[in-house]
Amino acid sequence: MAAIVLDTQSIVQLIIAAVAIYGAALSTYNLYSRRPKVKVNWSHGFLGTPGVGITSPPFLTLTAMNKGERTVMLGFVGFDLPYKNLFHILFRRREKYILQFPLPDKLGHKLPYELIPGTSFDYSTPFGDLARSLLNSGYSGDVKVSGYFKDQVGNIYRTKKFVFNIDEWLPKTI
Repeated sequence: MAAIVLDTQSIVQLIIAAVAIYGAALSTYNLYSRRPKVKVNWSHGFLGTPGVGITSPPFLTLTAMNKGERTVMLGFVGFDLPYKNLFHILFRRREKYILQFPLPDKLGHKLPYELIPGTSFDYSTPFGDLARSLLNSGYSGDVKVSGYFKDQVGNIYRTKKFVFNIDEWLPKTI
């Protein structure tokens, strides 16, 4: 069996190669670990006053939580609909190619919003307003939707899909 003999130059080249590979791996890890990490959930509920009880219609709330290390500037909130149609609620600018609906947040939350690490942002709209807007757009019955927030650099953060029944919520709001 032949013995492997390394001279000083070969050892130096191996050390340089090992350091380069380690540096590339560390750089890649840092790049991915510092990306924005925004988790979006949906929930539903009512507004109430202690001693008075429920004082509002049912609300659908989208919550964006920043679990990363970087601040994210949220710019848009909306809903993805079936067949790749986009249902957008835009607060900042109007674009001709985007379908828009006037569904302002009923609790006074405004976009754009600076979502710093460790904080969250809620967007709420009554079920009835959402149902009317979907009906006016040609949808009816059960619709699979996914809520989302879009930041000002174009990243999109989505909820899991959920079924929204337009007919169930429309009669209660007329």
